Amino acid sequence: MSRTKRFLHVLNRCISVVLTVLLVGLFLVMVYLIIASNTQSMPFFNQYSIYTVTTGSMTGTLDVGSVIVVKKVDPQTLEEGDIITFLSNDPMFNGKVVTHRIVEVTEGTGGKMFITKGDANEDRDGAAALPSNVLGKVVLHIPWLGYLLAFLKTKQGYFLILILPCFALLVVEVIQLIKNICRYVDEKDQKKLDSESQTGEISDEKNSQDDQTREKSPVTEEAEGDSTKEAAGQDNTDEENA
Repeated sequence: MSRTKRFLHVLNRCISVVLTVLLVGLFLVMVYLIIASNTQSMPFFNQYSIYTVTTGSMTGTLDVGSVIVVKKVDPQTLEEGDIITFLSNDPMFNGKVVTHRIVEVTEGTGGKMFITKGDANEDRDGAAALPSNVLGKVVLHIPWLGYLLAFLKTKQGYFLILILPCFALLVVEVIQLIKNICRYVDEKDQKKLDSESQTGEISDEKNSQDDQTREKSPVTEEAEGDSTKEAAGQDNTDEENA
């Protein structure tokens, strides 16, 4: 195998492995996100949780349909301006998970207390967030990913995330198998042609040697005939001299 073919073969294998790893990784991530979106809190590496924004109270900063990543932090380190996710004490939210911005930090009997407000709301929240209810600080948000997760919860979405990747992997492996079979057949045919070519060369060489042998044979006979004539001529000469 030439260097170019060897390089292309290695490159093809590397690309195939990378695509497979990426596809499997994407599949696992999407499965995780679907599970996370169906639960109130989904830990990620023990310090992170994932949530989907479902209301417009933070529109302009965290739009509806965004996915947010929340990191668990020490509540005492939080400051004004931080966006936090917490279990609300406000009767309006009835203990639901809320993500709002801290607009004021006050001191209470249990330490810091956080006055929060949605960026798109005119009024502050009706109750301060307690440190014990803080789930974490928003460190990342991905716009519109929540809509994708909502779609993936449907039958079509399950087909897309479960069946399609498996089918794609199967197609890739079948194509690779066909290539290997074709390569094997080509190599086998090439070996057969090389063998026939070598056999033909040996046969031609043998025929050439036979032809050369046949060409030399009359010369020998002719030489023998000349010797006989010379011997006969010598005998006649001897008889005449006698």
